[in-house]
Amino acid sequence: VVFYNLFESIETLTSAVQTLTDNCILGITANEKHCEELVDASVGISTALCPTIGYKPSAEIAKESLKTGVPVRKLVIEKGILDPNKAKELLDPFTMTEPQ
Repeated sequence: VVFYNLFESIETLTSAVQTLTDNCILGITANEKHCEELVDASVGISTALCPTIGYKPSAEIAKESLKTGVPVRKLVIEKGILDPNKAKELLDPFTMTEPQ
């Protein structure tokens, strides 16, 4: 009886996983524009500035970004801390996530 119920449960679970895959998971795609907006709005990206401008200025930029809602990249450019090309290079999420 125990093994019968165990195998019955395994069959049910297998069927449920297949149904989930067919009706939910397949066809899901990322909204790339929204993902980019989320990355740009993230203050966590300010940690990439630490080696270049130091911890304290990076933390101040992060705090200001949180307070004002202005993206980190825009703040460092507006304040003249980095030129646009250097800011783009340092704050590029693809560069941060790819092995060097």
